[in-house]
Amino acid sequence: MADLAEILTLEHLAIRHIRKASTNWKGEVQLSEFHGYLKNCHIEIEEKIFFPVLKGHSGEDSKGFIRLVDQIIADHRLIDTLFLNLVKWSETGETKLYGERLPLYFRLLEEHNDKEEDLVFPRWRTVPSEDIKDTLKEAVNVIESYGLPRYMKTIGITKSGYRYAFNI
Repeated sequence: MADLAEILTLEHLAIRHIRKASTNWKGEVQLSEFHGYLKNCHIEIEEKIFFPVLKGHSGEDSKGFIRLVDQIIADHRLIDTLFLNLVKWSETGETKLYGERLPLYFRLLEEHNDKEEDLVFPRWRTVPSEDIKDTLKEAVNVIESYGLPRYMKTIGITKSGYRYAFNI
């Protein structure tokens, strides 16, 4: 069984692999499917479950850490805005602009994920176990609301791997 920080890190790894595959994407359908996962599953878990627990146990440098988490959340909005522009450029036939900005979308996302892994995720180890005991169950609820088959396809995890990671 993994903890929530490990699962989010696993998802980041999947996102890195998806970035490589995105060079073959034509148009915005695949991007829209991926971004739907990103916004309605991955970011939902971070913002509604993971970050609130961390903010509640931010330690001696709580103001600085909470400011960092708030910046991470602002990054989510920036990535979403870039996605919306990509959709607009695709729909209006601005294929050159779309093609130039799609790598930027993934670069920003990957740099953002690196920052989370380096500066935020390690704090998870300092949170008392009684304060994180329900987080996996809450994450499963988000994933199932998003759609377990879509989640498994996007992340590239088998049903057995999913059950093992979430201790189901």
